[in-house]
Amino acid sequence: AHAGKTSQGTESKEKSSNLSIAKDVDTENDGATMTKEEREHGISALRTWLLWFKYAGGVVFVDVQIILMTCDRGSYVAIDWWIAQWTTASDQSIVIFGKEFPSQLEGRSAQFQYLAVYAVLVVFMFTFLVCRSQWAVWGGIRACERVFSTMTRRVLHAPMSYFDTTPLGRIINRFTYDVEQVDITLSQFMSIYSSLLAVGLWPVKL
Repeated sequence: AHAGKTSQGTESKEKSSNLSIAKDVDTENDGATMTKEEREHGISALRTWLLWFKYAGGVVFVDVQIILMTCDRGSYVAIDWWIAQWTTASDQSIVIFGKEFPSQLEGRSAQFQYLAVYAVLVVFMFTFLVCRSQWAVWGGIRACERVFSTMTRRVLHAPMSYFDTTPLGRIINRFTYDVEQVDITLSQFMSIYSSLLAVGLWPVKL
């Protein structure tokens, strides 16, 4: 009986000691075992865009994107310019790049030359538009694949303490919503910014 009382007393001391240690740990960590999530609000930082362009293909990707965008916008301007020239030939013939185009007063047959040039310009614009869009999509896919692969590798090699202090929902959110933002949103804004850059460079090239 005495031995049983002694063991019970020892167990109660150990429990009280463990409780006191747990209280001390909770006091040091303010009672929280999960790390606080850090978020950035507002527009994307410059380093985020530089990293995206690096993963998308680097300098080659940026140069090709600007060239395609410039050709796309240039063909669009050329179409407007040609329509303006077309209307000036309402009552007289015009000469463009050494070629004479008849006046529209000559009837419907005189319109075929104008329509042919217009059709060629539209084909050029459509081709550059498709190439520019596909190039941007391919860049976004490359960037997203590299980001996803890097995230997966680091999570798989993370220590167990990382999973003890990071909620599973937060990890899943990084692999779903955040990857979607890199894959879609950043690609869309990149296309918009390159359009603005191409529009800014077009008057300089003219």
